[in-house]
Amino acid sequence: MEWKDITVEQFYAIKNVNESLDEFDRAIVVCSILFPEVEFSLDMPYKDLMNYITQASFLGTQIPKVKLQKKYKTEDFELKIFDKVNEISTSQYMDYQNFIKAGKEIEAVCVFLIPVGKEYNKGYDFEKVVEQVKQMKVTDFFAINFFLQNRWVKYIKTLLNSLIRKAGKMIVKENWRRLWRRTK
Repeated sequence: MEWKDITVEQFYAIKNVNESLDEFDRAIVVCSILFPEVEFSLDMPYKDLMNYITQASFLGTQIPKVKLQKKYKTEDFELKIFDKVNEISTSQYMDYQNFIKAGKEIEAVCVFLIPVGKEYNKGYDFEKVVEQVKQMKVTDFFAINFFLQNRWVKYIKTLLNSLIRKAGKMIVKENWRRLWRRTK
């Protein structure tokens, strides 16, 4: 087993395993998430358990980078990354920011994963997209997330800085006009 074999849902389930468990109990919980078809019990031969724990050792490595795809297929949708930077809607920006602040990374990514032929949050069930994205390969999900964090965040910061500079220039210009009028 390796990173490309686990889903987004499994990744977040593993990430949320209670850290107060001892190392052995934690390993069993992680293995039960990775191998849901196996019943982990006290009756299981120890060598079998160790085999599963060994197979899960890839979790100690970094998630490999994979190439970003133009489209991603889920059970019911063909999803495309919304890449029209100059056409982002206010609701997309606000939803993305709110999901990030709430720690909802999957939902934040889904703000920019739009079914082909649709507009953001129009003509499709957003929650259904979220549920199906949870079944994506975690490697694909992180490629999308990395792209969004780098491209969109940089774009939004650049846009906001530009707007702030323009507003500042307008204020300075207006102050000069007022000062000029007073000196006449």
